[in-house]
Amino acid sequence: MDFVAGTSLDKVAKNAPGGQLPEDFVVSKMTQLALILIYLHSLPEPIIYRDLKPGNVMLDNGAIKLLDFGISEQITPSNYTNPSSGRHSRLRSPRAADNRRATRPA
Repeated sequence: MDFVAGTSLDKVAKNAPGGQLPEDFVVSKMTQLALILIYLHSLPEPIIYRDLKPGNVMLDNGAIKLLDFGISEQITPSNYTNPSSGRHSRLRSPRAADNRRATRPA
């Protein structure tokens, strides 16, 4: 595992005055994060990142870095098991995979 310099977004938020980050900062960083995810999803064999949380997003000199690809999945022709649905069957929730309807708790 390589060392990644910077501070996790989780720590940045916890150290922010009043626990709130300025709106322009959030918009800028989330735009960067969206571009990273768009890139990963647009690869010839897309990578599905499954552990998005503030602790896995590092801020280093204004740049966002995404960490911990341990449970990510690269979608290849050999593991894309449900082409007729247009979605990878393992990317759906168990309820959706079983074709169950959502119900409200009693």
